[in-house]
Amino acid sequence: MLRWAKQLETWHKAGLLSTEQVEQIHRFEASQPRRAWGVWGLLGIGATAVCTGVVSVIAANWENLGDAFKLSAYFAMQGLLGWVLYQRRDRSGPLREVLLTIFALLVSGGIGLIGQIYNLRSDGWQGLLLWLVLTLPVTALAQGKLLPHLWTVGTGTTACLWAASNNSSINEGDRWLLTASLPLAFAALGASNPSQIKLPVRLREAITTWGFFGVCAGGALLANLAFHEGWSSREPAPLLGTAAIAAFGSLAIVASWANRNLGRGVKLGLTALFGFVTLGCTLPFVVSHFPPSEVLGALIFLVIWSATAVTALLLERKRWFDLATIVIAVRFIVIYFEVFGSLAATGLGLIASGGVIIAVGLLWHRAHARFRVWLEAQR
Repeated sequence: MLRWAKQLETWHKAGLLSTEQVEQIHRFEASQPRRAWGVWGLLGIGATAVCTGVVSVIAANWENLGDAFKLSAYFAMQGLLGWVLYQRRDRSGPLREVLLTIFALLVSGGIGLIGQIYNLRSDGWQGLLLWLVLTLPVTALAQGKLLPHLWTVGTGTTACLWAASNNSSINEGDRWLLTASLPLAFAALGASNPSQIKLPVRLREAITTWGFFGVCAGGALLANLAFHEGWSSREPAPLLGTAAIAAFGSLAIVASWANRNLGRGVKLGLTALFGFVTLGCTLPFVVSHFPPSEVLGALIFLVIWSATAVTALLLERKRWFDLATIVIAVRFIVIYFEVFGSLAATGLGLIASGGVIIAVGLLWHRAHARFRVWLEAQR
């Protein structure tokens, strides 16, 4: 039985719903279209098989094909796909989403083909950046989740590849901090009012999801490392990167307060989240001879994830709240191993560690349950 059906049965036995109401809800749910995950899975497997087959056929005869024929065949195939998509521009459904995804993936194949024919070399991020630009209009048309999430993840991958490249014009610290500012930029878009900054629905969802995940996970980790390691003034200060993080962090806070759809509590929670991430990722780099501190590193990590837990609860995002509580509990355990690392390596140490882990888990379970009840009462 479906979960909602079990809930209906429980509410009916408790006298909260009449028999007629239960039957009406069943009829309504039965009339709603279901998410055909099996169909989507089969279509995805089929699309992958088609693309793999095309690549295999071309690879088997690659040396016998001329450059002009390769380019002509590629653009003819993309043109045919584009024409089919144009004909189905007013239709929705799995077939349209599969064709959009294949079209976007084949764009990357075309970039690689042109690069090979004309012996163009890059560090990888240039080709991905070109793919992002060319496929953005196609991604905006998508009504499914796959392509927008693929495009958003591709953006983050491109930024990481750029940060890892041998770019002498910008120092490495600035490159990585500029990359770390990308989730804050995405989170600012996600926190903005949809009526003021209009984006395609699915693309906004993907940008919001990955932006907030990057802020919570990546921001907390970077802040923890920054406080833990400190910074020496003998190295050039990454002022460009810290300025970008400060700018996008401030923009995210302003966007949150400008969004009238968010309650005051949510705005305060987002302000705390963005503020602590911004502070944690910039302060150790702008203060000369910042002293390294494991305690401050762990503390800023816990504060960021605590702000995440509060905001998730106020937004009624139970999964995010549960994830935040698990991360906080794990970080407490890691602190224990950091302090008593040598003891934990022995048999008695492992026994003691296991007891501490169980105790921390039980205490945190009771504490976060009471904390959740208190927050719901304050909403």
